[in-house]
Amino acid sequence: MKITSIRIKKLIDSSTKLKAVANVTLDDAFAVDDIKILQSEEGLFLAMPSRKLNDGKFTDIAHPINRETRKAFEKLLFGGYDFILKTECVSIDMTLDNSECENLYEQKPSDFSVNILY
Repeated sequence: MKITSIRIKKLIDSSTKLKAVANVTLDDAFAVDDIKILQSEEGLFLAMPSRKLNDGKFTDIAHPINRETRKAFEKLLFGGYDFILKTECVSIDMTLDNSECENLYEQKPSDFSVNILY
């Protein structure tokens, strides 16, 4: 499994903890939308898509099952978000450009070509 495309949209209101929203496609076959990039006192973190239960609590709809997979997602999504901050754009589309990549754990932001939207 590998991430084949990423779309990240930076939010304009910088006064909230929510900084950006990402959509990820795995193996050109499965999409996970609405991954949130949030800022805390400790730094950036990912919040996976979730839904609100009747008791007011939230539960993830899709999420990494282990720490290694979460770290791989963080590396790619935080790398894309960092690119947005450096280029001062609003949104980017990243498409896997390195077919040599065997799996998710080997991927890095430089393996993707980037389309910038200002």
